Amino acid sequence: HMAGALCFGMFLQQMNFLGHDTGHNGITHNTTYDAAIGIFVGNFLTGVGIGWWKDSHNNHHIATNSIDGDADIQHMPFICCNPQIMEKPFFSTWHKNWHNARGLFERYALRFQHIIYYPAIMGVARYNLYAQSWIHIFAGKSRMPLIEAVSLTGFVVWVGAMLSLLPTAGEMVAFVLISHAMAGILNIQITLSHFCMEVYYGSPYNHDQGIEDQWIWTQMKTT
Repeated sequence: HMAGALCFGMFLQQMNFLGHDTGHNGITHNTTYDAAIGIFVGNFLTGVGIGWWKDSHNNHHIATNSIDGDADIQHMPFICCNPQIMEKPFFSTWHKNWHNARGLFERYALRFQHIIYYPAIMGVARYNLYAQSWIHIFAGKSRMPLIEAVSLTGFVVWVGAMLSLLPTAGEMVAFVLISHAMAGILNIQITLSHFCMEVYYGSPYNHDQGIEDQWIWTQMKTT
């Protein structure tokens, strides 16, 4: 059963790669078809809302590794991927809240980020993706809220039916924890792609250079 949990975790990871490509309209190159694939692969098969993902991921590509603009590197108080982030508090233009790496708790927690990185953060990060998908719908940001809600509910139903086949509640919990920890390998791949690259404050459109030239320059430096 636990070997099955590992396989399920790998399944979730691979489906997310498909969701990424269809979210970029990169499979059929037809927005309607790719949106349908995204709903099936993302919402129904993995429980991660394609609507939330596209909003968050588009922001990430526009302002890649912007300290105050890119939610993908805003992980206080548990992860600080660049010393510049610790220099001063900043207001997240995506989350609409303040982040401060210099507080007493933050400075203490960040000392151990290399230890808690996987077991306490990346290994359980998927649960946050589920929550964000529903928050996106209830906040009125989804362009197809009913379809997304039904497909996300479908994920809960089929996974719940699968878990019900296990003989004990303990095995059900272990199955979920192990499979989601395995799926967390995807989060490692994503952070390795970006955490080592340059960061900056502000938007790539706020500088003296031409808009197009500045955006290309920040993309080359941060990805």
